[in-house]
Amino acid sequence: MNPPKVLNVRSRSLDMVRSVEMRIGLCKGRHDIVDNGVTVTDFVFEETIESPHDFQGLYESAYNFFKSMEVKGEVKELHLFVTGLTSALVATLQAYRNFPFAPELILRHFDRDSSSYSRQPWETNFQTCELQGCGCE
Repeated sequence: MNPPKVLNVRSRSLDMVRSVEMRIGLCKGRHDIVDNGVTVTDFVFEETIESPHDFQGLYESAYNFFKSMEVKGEVKELHLFVTGLTSALVATLQAYRNFPFAPELILRHFDRDSSSYSRQPWETNFQTCELQGCGCE
């Protein structure tokens, strides 16, 4: 069996094939993220978060990040490298739940003992949006 194809999200318009893994980081500039030789270059929060207690603003930024992605085909796993603020992570998880394309979400955490990223499964395949009229169709 061939290993899954790995793509970063830079283009925001991806023709995906079965078994594709998408890798994104949470907050840009906190750490260099290299996983199995692949450098993560796309982040939910590209700019420094000035107000970590602006929960609505964080949610809207994360929501807009997911909304800006056009995913065609099937993405089996979305790897989110957790580098940054807890409030940014919570906002991102809340926004992620509102997209019907959502593949399995794997949170990735740096393990200092092994100098690699551990995997923490979050949720799998939402078939429909939980919010009525959210505009994510």
